[in-house]
Amino acid sequence: MKTVISFRRVLAVVAMTGVLIAPIVSAQKLNGLWFKLKLAGKGEVVDVNTSNIVQKATFNIPVFAQFSNTVANTYTIRYWTQVDGVWTNSNLDTPSNIIAIGTNNTFLSDVGATFTGSGSNSVHVFHTIFIGTKLDSTGVVKSATYSGAGEIIMGTIVDSGVTNFFFGGCTINGATIDPSKFPF
Repeated sequence: MKTVISFRRVLAVVAMTGVLIAPIVSAQKLNGLWFKLKLAGKGEVVDVNTSNIVQKATFNIPVFAQFSNTVANTYTIRYWTQVDGVWTNSNLDTPSNIIAIGTNNTFLSDVGATFTGSGSNSVHVFHTIFIGTKLDSTGVVKSATYSGAGEIIMGTIVDSGVTNFFFGGCTINGATIDPSKFPF
C-alpha cells in the first residue's frame, strides 16, 4: 500500500503549527518593552452617602508600563504612576488571555489594574489591550503601540476634602519608549 500525503494535509499541518507557535513567539517578543501611556477616564462622580450622581468628571494621568515574560505565553505588566510627585510601580497584573494575531499584533483581554494619581485619587480599571509591533529583519521589536479601552469599575475622587466614588469608561494609549527617557 502506497501512502500519499496530499497538499491539503501538509498545508493544514503547517497552518496548525503556526497557530500553536505564534502565541509563544508573541509572548516572548514583548518581554522587556516599556510603554509611555496616557490614561484618560470619563464618567460620573457619585456621592458615597446618597449614591446620587454629583457631577460629570474626567481622570487623566500619565502611566509607564513594563512587560516582562518569565513563563511561556504569560506576561507581568507593571504600571508606574506619579503619586504626589513621586513615581511608584505598585500596580501590576498578569493577564491570562493572550492571543497572537499574525506576526505583529497581540491582544490581551480583561487586564485589571489600579491606577493611583495625586491627592488620593485612584481608579480600578479592566481594559482590553491591543499591541501592534513593527519588527526588524531579525524579528526583534523596533517599536510598538499600546491601545487599550475599558471600564472604570471603581474609583475615588477627592474634592474639597470629600471622597466620592468615580465610575466610567477609559482609554489607555501610547507607544514604546527608550528607558533612558524616563522621568524616574
